[in-house]
Amino acid sequence: MNEFPLEITDTAVEALKAALQDQKKGTFIRAAIQGGGCSGLQYKIDFDTTCFDIDYMYNENGLKVAVDGYSSLY
Repeated sequence: MNEFPLEITDTAVEALKAALQDQKKGTFIRAAIQGGGCSGLQYKIDFDTTCFDIDYMYNENGLKVAVDGYSSLY
């Protein structure tokens, strides 16, 4: 996968970068999809410090974002 799977506005990138300043060094954003039962898929965005083998790591305008292989399909 070569393209970034999410569209993040410049305003959101700057807000997430500002939020990361309060986190420990090496923290990045993790975006994921989770099954939501009857209500369909749920989207999750969180801080993380651990990158796994199944993750794709993207750099969107200086913002590091990890997306696992399953979530990247959506």
